[in-house]
Amino acid sequence: MNSDFAEGHWYDFKYKFDYVADVNIWKANFSEIKKRFQRLASVADWNICNMSHSLQQAFADRKLLKMLGADLNKIDDLLNVIANETHILHTRGYQITALQSIISTMQLNDTDELPWDKHGIINSAAQALDTIIECDLKILIAIKKAIRKLA
Repeated sequence: MNSDFAEGHWYDFKYKFDYVADVNIWKANFSEIKKRFQRLASVADWNICNMSHSLQQAFADRKLLKMLGADLNKIDDLLNVIANETHILHTRGYQITALQSIISTMQLNDTDELPWDKHGIINSAAQALDTIIECDLKILIAIKKAIRKLA
C-alpha cells in the first residue's frame, strides 16, 4: 500500500478519469473510454475486491487473533479501521466492475459521443477512485500506527 501511494498508482487512474486533465476522458473516443474502464476494472477486481476481502478474513475474528497472541488493545484501532474501510473498498470494487459492464455493453462507434445521460458513469468511476484512495490511506495510516504501538 505504501508503494501504491509512493508510485501514484491510484492517482494515475484518477487522472485518466479526470475531465479537466490533458487526457480528458470526455474527449477520448469510445474505444479509449472502453479500454480505460476495462483496465480499471481488471485492477479493481484484484487490488480492491481481493485485497479488501483478504484483509477482512485476516483481521475479522478477534477471538482467533487473541488466541494467536495478538494484543487486541494495541491493535483495536487497526481492526476497526480495517473492518470499516475494507467493507467500503469491497463495494467500490463491485461498483467499478458494474460501471465497466455498462460501458462494455454500449453499442457506440469511435465517431459517436457518449450520450449525456451516460456521463454519470464516468463521474461515478472518478468518485469511486476518490473513495479508494481515501480508504487505502486510512488503512495504511492505521497499519503504521499499529506497528509503532507494537514496536
